[in-house]
Amino acid sequence: MTSLTSETVSKRPSRTGEHLLRRSPVRTRQSAPTPSWLDPLQETEKVVRREICKTTGLLPSRFSPTTTSEWFLAGAEPQEDSRDYFAADGSVLLPSEYSRWCASRDNTINAHVRAEARITNPPPNAHYELDPVLPRSQQMIELTSGLAGDVQWFMNGAPVSSATNGRVFWQLAPGAWNIRAVSRIGIAEETITVQE
Repeated sequence: MTSLTSETVSKRPSRTGEHLLRRSPVRTRQSAPTPSWLDPLQETEKVVRREICKTTGLLPSRFSPTTTSEWFLAGAEPQEDSRDYFAADGSVLLPSEYSRWCASRDNTINAHVRAEARITNPPPNAHYELDPVLPRSQQMIELTSGLAGDVQWFMNGAPVSSATNGRVFWQLAPGAWNIRAVSRIGIAEETITVQE
């Protein structure tokens, strides 16, 4: 009986979910020879090679820590990218069905359950007063949310641009403000007031 190594598994045509086989708890022999039917495997109309996020098995995003090249049956390759499965700090976010696993000792990748779609800063119904001593350009708040992936921010419907490092700051201005955070997985809204 021939054991598959992680190398031979990654070279054979994949079906949806087979990238998980490489990370299964089943131990494989490292010295098994490559089966002759795999050597040399070339891309055809039936078998394609794609670069995927090594953590999720989806197409890589800017959050993917590492990538690997995988073989897929044509039409079975991933279509979605991995950005919705990573927090801004790079930690893995999983659906709530994984909450028990995330809290267990088996969670060796420090994954977290995806937070509900909410704005984490500023707090709900926050009230700010502009300081007459400080220059207005220095009176800002950072906008953060529990949404994963790329988040677009809007203040009273107008887009707020992010800094080059991805952080989003908004310069305080007098008035009542509706803050909206939008990502592919959800929308969160809060209101704040700013007085002079």
